[in-house]
Amino acid sequence: MKRPISQHIQSCLLCQQHNINRSKKPGRLQPISRSEGLFQMIGIDYCGPFKQTPSGNQYVLCITDYFTRWVTAIALPDCSAQTTAQAIFTAYICRYGVPLSTLPDCSAQTTAQAIFTAYICRYGVPLSILSD
Repeated sequence: MKRPISQHIQSCLLCQQHNINRSKKPGRLQPISRSEGLFQMIGIDYCGPFKQTPSGNQYVLCITDYFTRWVTAIALPDCSAQTTAQAIFTAYICRYGVPLSTLPDCSAQTTAQAIFTAYICRYGVPLSILSD
């Protein structure tokens, strides 16, 4: 029964036009070097926007330690470069120290704004850009 159904679907023009391709084309992957210890390599990414909280926060900044996979989540009102840099300093660098490298996502909030890059470079943290 499976074979006749498959043959019908493959020969039906309407079925082919409405068939959803569920396989995603592979992206441009780049190898990420292994972290040798705690808090040496971190990844940063935003989640949101969410419904605004009473304190005015709409976004969550997730900072992931690549060695332990520990995630630090910080609620923020916006995802500007200045807010991101201040949150990383206050909630991460002051607590765990300066990481050896930072791997942001490729969003405009983290890569296209000079404030964030300058702030991270002030602490001597190499900034590695990853593809989506």
